[in-house]
Amino acid sequence: MTLTPAAGMPVEQRHTVILAMLERDKRVEVSDLAEAFAVAEETIRRDLRTLEQRGTLTRAHGGAILQTSLVEEFPLLTGAKVPQLELARAALAFVPEQGSIFIDSGETCQSLAAMLPDAAGLQVVTNAVPVALTASRKEHVAVYNLGGTVGDDGEQSGQWTREALASVRVDVAFLSCTGVDEAGSLTASTPRAAAIKRAAFDAATTRVALVHGDQPAQGLVTFAQLSDFTAVFADPPLSRAAETAVREAGVDYRALEAQAGAEQTQKQEEAQP
Repeated sequence: MTLTPAAGMPVEQRHTVILAMLERDKRVEVSDLAEAFAVAEETIRRDLRTLEQRGTLTRAHGGAILQTSLVEEFPLLTGAKVPQLELARAALAFVPEQGSIFIDSGETCQSLAAMLPDAAGLQVVTNAVPVALTASRKEHVAVYNLGGTVGDDGEQSGQWTREALASVRVDVAFLSCTGVDEAGSLTASTPRAAAIKRAAFDAATTRVALVHGDQPAQGLVTFAQLSDFTAVFADPPLSRAAETAVREAGVDYRALEAQAGAEQTQKQEEAQP
């Protein structure tokens, strides 16, 4: 079987060649593939949608990247670590097929932006330049950057950002946090950051907290209670007191580190004779 593009190839053979090109180049472009195979660009987009549904690639703006390359290469681009990538992957369950979402700043949220489905009915609102740039690689997703004063990490804050958020309503807000006290309060390092997170919290119908890192470290300002969220994903797990408060409030809580450990233990037990 030839592994180079050619006109008149059967669909499955064309898929095989596309994946071979991805393995070699890490990224393919719709326009280049359409020219190489002598087919319409819409035919290539349909091919990429099919391959994405099979889990073999991730569509990006104007083309596609390997599904595996996201995990292997994305940390090099963003600084995200495996736990942050896993938090983002878990949060995908709350991304609607159609609707509006707010994505916070930070490596976890940028990872989530990279993993979003390329759905025409999806709208992304963010106060983070890296998140906006990452989400904009999706061909069909509409991305709205709030603007405002830009910090060293690309996070936008200040009056401009707050006023923009005040006029926005979103279906789901994904909020990143590294500080949680024993009572289950989420904290931010500065009043400016806390104000934006609170405004996004208030603008959303469904709120998802992505808690990672040095959780016991308390920031200067409290912006929300974990018990007020729809779902909380944490890695490492929350303290016992915070977990109890969350579960008693009926929040969908998942400790990814504990879950991964349980799955590993199960695999080891199944492997024993």
